[in-house]
Amino acid sequence: GEGAGAASMDRAREIFAEGLRACGPNPFLLQGLGVLEERQGDLPRAMQLYQEALNADPRHVASWVAKGRLEHRLRRVVEARACFKKAVSVDPDSYYSWHAWASL
Repeated sequence: GEGAGAASMDRAREIFAEGLRACGPNPFLLQGLGVLEERQGDLPRAMQLYQEALNADPRHVASWVAKGRLEHRLRRVVEARACFKKAVSVDPDSYYSWHAWASL
């Protein structure tokens, strides 16, 4: 039921928090937690986590793409385009970045 789903989300958050305590500001963990929060509907928290991931590693392509997708979801197309452009500039071979940009 819904209680079990909420409990598993709480457990996932605990695991991410544990990983962040152990690893410090790891961009993979921050971006993963951001995806979880975005899926749960906490868009401001997701955006904050994507930005924290980028602060930790400005070359983390998945965080640029995740932030761009959220900007697009929030109808901020100019900001989304800038994120995808940055992702492509960081890794021109990233099909993921090119695909996200082309999907605008």
